[in-house]
Amino acid sequence: MSIQPKQTHKLTQPVTIIFIAIIIATLLFINRPEQDKQSLPETPISLEAYSVFSETVEMSIQSQGMVQPSTETLLAAEVQGRIIEVGENFVAGGKISQGDTLLRIDDLAYRTAVIRAKAALAQAETELAEERGRAEVAFQDWSRHKKNSSRSEQAKQLALREPQINESIAKLNAAKADLEHAREQLKRTNVIAPYDGIIKNRFVDLGQHVSLGMNLGLCFSTEKAKVRLPIAEHKLELIDLKQSGDSSPEIILSVDLPQSSHQWSARLSHSEGVIDERNRMLYLIAEIIDPYQLKNPNNNPPLRIGTFVSAKIFGKKIDEIFRIPQTVLQPDDSVWIIGDDGKLERRAINIIMTDSEYAFINEGLYEKDKIASGYVESSVLGREVNVARLIKIPNLSPQTSINSQSLTENNFSSLKTLSADTL
Repeated sequence: MSIQPKQTHKLTQPVTIIFIAIIIATLLFINRPEQDKQSLPETPISLEAYSVFSETVEMSIQSQGMVQPSTETLLAAEVQGRIIEVGENFVAGGKISQGDTLLRIDDLAYRTAVIRAKAALAQAETELAEERGRAEVAFQDWSRHKKNSSRSEQAKQLALREPQINESIAKLNAAKADLEHAREQLKRTNVIAPYDGIIKNRFVDLGQHVSLGMNLGLCFSTEKAKVRLPIAEHKLELIDLKQSGDSSPEIILSVDLPQSSHQWSARLSHSEGVIDERNRMLYLIAEIIDPYQLKNPNNNPPLRIGTFVSAKIFGKKIDEIFRIPQTVLQPDDSVWIIGDDGKLERRAINIIMTDSEYAFINEGLYEKDKIASGYVESSVLGREVNVARLIKIPNLSPQTSINSQSLTENNFSSLKTLSADTL
């Protein structure tokens, strides 16, 4: 007798019960009554904020360069000979005045040449006088013969010795030119200073034989000096390069030493007019009058050739510029603004310049905007804000001068070309 069907029923009964229980649990979960959701009100964020206002600022650009002579002259021998005298100031660093004798070359041969030229001139004058005397006699002979009146003009000129007189006149003029040349050569045995200046180098010494064109020394004028100042291409619109003379942009040159600092006033002379293809810079030429303080001494030390200086170039005055602390700037050149509804919003701005403390904005801000201070997370966008303290940015002056030295690479990409018409 078989008992297998009864055993199968006993095995499937627990499985069936478990399956039915799962179905019931699933239906109860799906059809569970919904609970009322209660959202907690967001607590307003408490932040400090800056109140901003527009200003008129005078832009300035920081640059640097080396002081160079405006006029530099390589002295060369214009005659040959042996150096018989050297001026006491013809040394490196020696101060010279226009007309000073720097050195003398043996002039014996040149004085002899002058004497010979004078003799040749006297001989030419004598020959001309003799020819004119002969011409006078010939004229008298010509006038006594009436038949000569019918002869040709050429025959008359020959009879009156006009070709000989013209030859004597030409020889006289040549003798005068030779004498002038000999005197000029004699004068050139004295090498004189071309202007007030300083000797930079001397290449020859006493007793040395110099040939024509040989370099004797190098000097430069102390009347003026210059500095080549590189300016980035995108900053050029901040300077009025069309001004000239007394109205040209002012430039302050400075040198900071460990125990002191000094400043000198300069003027923009001109620009080189060509953008350097390697670094995209335009070079401006600053001009300094009397850099060695020889004519108008003052408390400043002389600005020596070769000095490395910093330069502050004053540019255009621009209206409606906003000045904000750099601490409120976000990495993408934006700021957190507390709107009129008291909620946070993020706003893009355009930074034209920065200094050690502030950023200067020409686009993206409006009068009395409130900028959130301190670190603000991006997740709080749109949150309501309680202004714990409204900070007013100090008003430095009616016309603030901006130094562009601190312009960062992040700001280069957002810097737009400015002009007086667009600001």
